[in-house]
Amino acid sequence: MTINVKITNCRRTKNANFTINPIAFIAGENENGKSSIAMAVALAATQNPLPKHVAKKDALALVHTGCDSGMIQLEKDGVVSEISWPRAEFSHKGQGKPLFASEFAVGIKNIFQLPQTDRTAYFIDLLHAKPSKKDLTRDLPRNITPQEIDKLWEKIEQSGWEEAHETAKKGENELTGQWKMITGETRWNVTTAGKWRPKAWEQELERAELTELEVAFAEANKSHEDALKIEGAQAFDRTQAEAQAAKKGEYAQVIKDTEAELQMAEVRLRDFTAQLGVLGSPDNEPMNCPDCGAQFRLIIYPSGTKTYVFDYRMGKGRNYPPKRVTIGATNKFSPDQAREKAKEHLGQVIAGIDPSDIENQKKDKHRFEEIWERYYHEHVMIKNKPSTQKGVKQTGKAVILPYFKGRFVEEITARDIHAFMLSKRETSPVNANRCRSHLSKMFTLCERPWEIRPLNSNPCRGVFKYPEKRRERYLSDEELVNLTQALDQLLTENLYVYQQTAHERPLHCIRVACYIKLMLFTGARGLEWRDAKVKELDLERMILQPETTKNDEPAIALPPEAIEIIQFLLELPRPENNPYLFPGKCNVPGRYRQNIAYPKAVWDDVRKKAGLENFRLHDLRHSWAAFALASGLSLADVGQQLNHKTYQTTKRYEHLADTVKRQNVATVGSAISSIGAGKAKVIDIRGQKKV
Repeated sequence: MTINVKITNCRRTKNANFTINPIAFIAGENENGKSSIAMAVALAATQNPLPKHVAKKDALALVHTGCDSGMIQLEKDGVVSEISWPRAEFSHKGQGKPLFASEFAVGIKNIFQLPQTDRTAYFIDLLHAKPSKKDLTRDLPRNITPQEIDKLWEKIEQSGWEEAHETAKKGENELTGQWKMITGETRWNVTTAGKWRPKAWEQELERAELTELEVAFAEANKSHEDALKIEGAQAFDRTQAEAQAAKKGEYAQVIKDTEAELQMAEVRLRDFTAQLGVLGSPDNEPMNCPDCGAQFRLIIYPSGTKTYVFDYRMGKGRNYPPKRVTIGATNKFSPDQAREKAKEHLGQVIAGIDPSDIENQKKDKHRFEEIWERYYHEHVMIKNKPSTQKGVKQTGKAVILPYFKGRFVEEITARDIHAFMLSKRETSPVNANRCRSHLSKMFTLCERPWEIRPLNSNPCRGVFKYPEKRRERYLSDEELVNLTQALDQLLTENLYVYQQTAHERPLHCIRVACYIKLMLFTGARGLEWRDAKVKELDLERMILQPETTKNDEPAIALPPEAIEIIQFLLELPRPENNPYLFPGKCNVPGRYRQNIAYPKAVWDDVRKKAGLENFRLHDLRHSWAAFALASGLSLADVGQQLNHKTYQTTKRYEHLADTVKRQNVATVGSAISSIGAGKAKVIDIRGQKKV
């Protein structure tokens, strides 16, 4: 008995016609479509149009790339079973029943991956080993009545053997606990229970009637309860007395603390009264300047707020109206500090300078935090990418604002910037350089176009930067082999797990492995691939055209290896309405990210398996440049593929290009020497000929 199989346009399989036995084994090399064949045969045999993890709206994913429809037919004994996609419909034609096999038979489900209870039930049904009522009657003790057996069997049929067993086990544990509570013994049976007697049991009690024992027990129990009540009342009185005695010390301490607070309040009252006597009060004449009549006052408002003020005139007579400058509240200025401030204002008045004008000038100045917020919204939010915006916001909140907050932008000098850089010497010198760059740009905008500071007054100009050492880490040939093997192992293992379980985690690992390979084959930045969208791919022209890149150079060339990886990614199940090539776990627009995040956990596992030490994911970009130069590409070609904004950035690989040049020159020199080795003569400088 054989089964004829015909497959058209199913996933990686274009056309397939073959015959199999009821028990068949499919083998072959990778990427040749054996998984597609196995899946299609399994679906048709189980009469399921779609795998359980694929929705009907996504049925087109089962069709071969570039085709509109696909199908599979199984023919056995003249009956043809057929499934077509993307309609996802099962049908059969012919006389007789269509071919059918269970999900276990075709390998969709694995018996040994089922929970223990389900696996046991499966084998019981398979072996017809389910116990009957006759088996239960045979194994129970003979003293069990038929009525009790009927009742027990009814419970078993309602709840099942597992739950009936758990109920019986629970009842046995309860009886064992009751027996232990009464007798103090842990083991019991019918014989032991029949012979057991309490320790104080007397022989005369054997002849006593049950009613007599019940009366005696009730009297003893009442006496016991009365004794417990008396003992409880005594214990309560004793506890109350002990609590009162314990609180006596607490009460004494509270009284002592209250007296101390009262004394401190009296001292503060005397000090405040003395301050009022020195400063003057609303009820008394304030202290006046004998020359200009300026007054230093302490005003107490109805709300209780106390504020120092300085009242003055810029001259004598009605032509000079009275003015007032607020010095500050008493919780911010002590009397001596307020008096010194008043003397400062008095000196200004004597010199002909109006203190109000000076205070108004300060009000016209700009606080640092206000200008930083303006810099972030008017420059960073417009000029920089979202990742840079996030970094600037975090740096400003954690580093820059705590240092400069409260200062006036007009008053910040190069000395202040120098002190800021020195304060970061021990903690984060490289981050200090980034902060200096942002500050320099902000102060440049303050000059023009904001016109807050004079031209050429940028305080960051001339302030030093910390030296930074560039990372020079490239993959060696051996490390490249180890990394490729680790990625292939990650792909193979998770493909198998995903085909068996259809879980999200192995699918995520598959995408991350492809993501790392694309970085290795193209040299593109990791963020450019994580943000890449399907509509930005042009596989015919073999380029990726992102909407935005770091340096606004959209075209990224794709080698054939990258095209093959992308085609594989597009065949994987994808969330609905997700535009990204690497979709994330969540698909709620505007709430969570729709593309994958930086794959730190998976990359760390791959890096450890490959034995790569001190190697970042971004170093794959540098490694691509090294391999490209070794393959003969020029620095200009490398810079164009890597989307470098300036040639200066590409010059970091100049030493690698020089190495390649030296090797090429040495090769040419060896070739010239080998051509003329048999004919040339070497002439000594001193004129002596040598052959």
